[in-house]
Amino acid sequence: MYKSPDGLWEIVVPGSKEEFMQTSLRRFSADDIKLVEGKPIDYTLDSKLEQYVEERWNRKVADNLAKGIVAPSNGKLVRVSKMPSINAEGKLELHLGPTNYREHIATNFHDEEYARSLSYDQNANVLNTIALLISADDYLVSSVRGKTATGADKLSGFGIALQHPDRNPHEEILKAGSSYLFEQVKNSLFEETGTSEQKLDISLRGFAYVRSGFHVPLWIAQSSLEKGKLYEIFKERG
Repeated sequence: MYKSPDGLWEIVVPGSKEEFMQTSLRRFSADDIKLVEGKPIDYTLDSKLEQYVEERWNRKVADNLAKGIVAPSNGKLVRVSKMPSINAEGKLELHLGPTNYREHIATNFHDEEYARSLSYDQNANVLNTIALLISADDYLVSSVRGKTATGADKLSGFGIALQHPDRNPHEEILKAGSSYLFEQVKNSLFEETGTSEQKLDISLRGFAYVRSGFHVPLWIAQSSLEKGKLYEIFKERG
């Protein structure tokens, strides 16, 4: 847990090769966001892309099985299909379209030369609900990613990707509105932290575009519980 004495948060990863571009650090509520129907990955831009996605996915499955890990499921995810921007009304426009875990694995990590050559329209740009949790006494509370997760053993916020085995989750968000998206963030936090007794004030502070391949929404969750209580809950949960 970390505390910023001046109230301005900055996360520094020593030796990191990542670069971030932030669209804004404003505080966005559900009413400040306009949802727009987006597009899937454009496979017509490169004839090699579809084959690459298939080969990359097959390697991921084989790698999991070789390590004794359950093969990944190709669940349906939400894609940020256009760089988020502030429109003429002062609202943050989010263009949400369909993607899946297979496209995410192939295009969003840029661990191979071909993947690094892909354009924005060829990346999955998965939207997740991972939030930074701040305690009532202004401590940043983090978790550690599991052994089988991407970025295993690294610090992380709380939450998951918006995923469903059959339905396209972006359609549900577009139909229900931006308040539904905020509720998904809150529900994800309750699930990940193992407690629903805390009150959470959810806000979106913009997006960071990671040059290694995808957008990271900057979700902030202000908890009604102090760090001591949160620690007790996490310790009891194990």
